[in-house]
Amino acid sequence: MAGVGSASVLQRYRVLRVLAVLGQEPGPAHARLAVAMGLGPVPPAGEYAEVMEHQCPPYGGHYLGQPPSAGVVDHLCSLLFFYAGLSEGGDREDRPGFLMERLASWAPACLAAVAEVGHPWYWAWAGLVREALVEEVAELGPAHRLPRCLREAPPPLGTGGDVLGALSCPARSGLVLTPARVAALAAELDRPGPGGLGGLLAREPGGTLELLALEARTWVERHRAWGVPAGGVAGWWAGRAARTAEVLEALAEACPTGHSWL
Repeated sequence: MAGVGSASVLQRYRVLRVLAVLGQEPGPAHARLAVAMGLGPVPPAGEYAEVMEHQCPPYGGHYLGQPPSAGVVDHLCSLLFFYAGLSEGGDREDRPGFLMERLASWAPACLAAVAEVGHPWYWAWAGLVREALVEEVAELGPAHRLPRCLREAPPPLGTGGDVLGALSCPARSGLVLTPARVAALAAELDRPGPGGLGGLLAREPGGTLELLALEARTWVERHRAWGVPAGGVAGWWAGRAARTAEVLEALAEACPTGHSWL
């Protein structure tokens, strides 16, 4: 695979534009661009829909738990396009704020989830996007403050209830629980059935809480590996996941037989 850092002909904004195109529904230009980025044959549209729409919707509001204001775009690929335009125009004043608030604050969690789904092509694409974001952050210099959207994020998971609501919001829990991952947890517990995560918690509360605590520990390391260290972003996400693990472990230990955490 051709890494972003090794692309000498394509400037960084060009690389970002190419990656933005490749993260959208496959079209006529995808085959040529994928070859340029060393990604290999483009998956069919059905696989794109499964990974990028059903499993890992690439919208900032989905991960931050804060729906965007009317008219504000929060699709990852649209944001990459816009940022590339700022880079191309040499607008150094607006670039750092846009990069940290609109992209680096949540995109690594989305990209880590895409990689976790396990589709080889999208795993490689996610790695290139993450590499490009890290390079941009490094080039613009250190961010000394946590992005505002994270400072104002919804509260973390607590022991007082609303477990399902917190686990459904990545910014609250630090976890990105895709439908595929929830199905895998149900299979591990041998408790398949309807209702997604809520149904699983109702059928097998104690065992589900234990597995989710382990999942949260995994996400602590995932955020450290995929996150952007500048501005404390990676540490913030890892801290949310660690907090979730602690709360879920306590709830699992105290979970009475037949109790449902809904």
